[in-house]
Amino acid sequence: MVISQKKSGFLLVVSSPSGAGKTSLTRALTEHNSALHLSISVTTRPPRPAEQDGKDYHFVSSEEMQRLHHDNALLESAEVFGHHYGTLKEPIMRAIEQGDVAVCDIDWQGAQSLRHALRQQQVSVFIMPPSLDALKQRLHTRAQDEEKIIKKRLAAAEQDMAHWHNYDYIMVNDDFALALAQLQAIIQVEFLKTSRISPFPVPSDTKSL
Repeated sequence: MVISQKKSGFLLVVSSPSGAGKTSLTRALTEHNSALHLSISVTTRPPRPAEQDGKDYHFVSSEEMQRLHHDNALLESAEVFGHHYGTLKEPIMRAIEQGDVAVCDIDWQGAQSLRHALRQQQVSVFIMPPSLDALKQRLHTRAQDEEKIIKKRLAAAEQDMAHWHNYDYIMVNDDFALALAQLQAIIQVEFLKTSRISPFPVPSDTKSL
């Protein structure tokens, strides 16, 4: 007898201090899996070198961000280091409704807002850096921000890490391949939860124990 399972999709929220690897991990996670859909945030921040509109972010004007707010097109939004960021509602809800996983990398404040917006449809993971010294080295190595912004990010890192207990899972990104495998394992485990499988017919020839 063939047992078909209809799985309920969900939103995987990945957070970390800036520079701890959430963006690299979520992009590697979704790169070769059509059932995992990366949520591309909108932002009023100007693009960094090599960033592409529609791939890294949807870069919008302040007026366009206000329109998205007015149209209730965002699940959450926040101001970070003087720029506005937001999570588009429609792509995430579409992925969930078709039984897939929407993947979002976002800070702890955004994760908290998404938790209130989606509740049972969200699974959250917090990624820790190996140490603050390692985080400082990563921020300088990637050379994407001015020194004053790096100092702000490091100052915010300890506050960010203080919120780890609000997440479903916590992991340390000391080995990229291992961290990626752990994220993949979390998704597999979540799809095995009885709350995500409906209905689950019992074979007629099952014997009572």
